[in-house]
Amino acid sequence: NTKTIDYLIDSLKQTHWFQEDVQIAEKGDSYVILQALNCSFQSHWNQKYGSPVRCVPSHKAFLEEFCKEINPNSKIENLADPTKSSDKLSCKWKVSI
Repeated sequence: NTKTIDYLIDSLKQTHWFQEDVQIAEKGDSYVILQALNCSFQSHWNQKYGSPVRCVPSHKAFLEEFCKEINPNSKIENLADPTKSSDKLSCKWKVSI
């Protein structure tokens, strides 16, 4: 069934973003929380500028567009802000349908 969270997860697993050390932190019937433990974007940004950047501009647009293509009812929520965390390379996203 293409409208399930499992189908959406399987589709995301095929993307370059998921391949970057993304893990499933939590999963329910209509949502999944994905965590990038070692975000390459954050790593490169930290090396170049010496501090992390908020995750919203870096991945939200991709996740929203991709997930809407798979399931138009999907919603993306950022759950972590590396600029306010001691873990400067971790991002966390909730994808719900």
